Amino acid sequence: MMWQKKLKTIKKQLPATPNVAKETPKASEVKPLSFGEYCQSLQITPLKTDIEICQITKPSTKPRINLEQTLSTASHDFEFFDEQDSVNEFFRHGQKNLPKELRSGKLTIRASLDLHSYSKAHALELLERFINQQSPGSCIKIIHGQGTNSAYNQAILLGVVRKYLSHMPQVLAYSYGTPAQGGNGVTLVKIGN
Repeated sequence: MMWQKKLKTIKKQLPATPNVAKETPKASEVKPLSFGEYCQSLQITPLKTDIEICQITKPSTKPRINLEQTLSTASHDFEFFDEQDSVNEFFRHGQKNLPKELRSGKLTIRASLDLHSYSKAHALELLERFINQQSPGSCIKIIHGQGTNSAYNQAILLGVVRKYLSHMPQVLAYSYGTPAQGGNGVTLVKIGN
């Protein structure tokens, strides 16, 4: 109750202000404005129209090109390597310690190429282009996967990529990666001169 008394004393100390009724304009005095007039009164500039008229064209009668088919016809003379023939490690004469050095992490990986979800022909085409772009002496990582998401859980690209690498003259050595690097799902490659 104490606070109620204090509130009454504060109310008495306030200067009396007369209650002034706010004057509202009569409906007959208000002129209706259009949206354009309202924008002009606020000095709003209208935006340019962003409507574009699109012409609907008939679908093409040309058949769509199948990438799989195109790549297979482009490489009709290419015979795929047997995936079962590939080895986990490869080194050129005199480079027998290089696969071990690749796995140890002493060599810095300069670039990597992910070949997941590519067909054999497309993956090998990308691989060849990628290796040709690398500078001599660099180390690269090829990610091809272990085949856990493929049919029968067999790696499709693993053997093909490794067999192809062993036939490339630029490749000094290759090896599988450590578990931290990706295990058997990656191939670490040392590019020579």
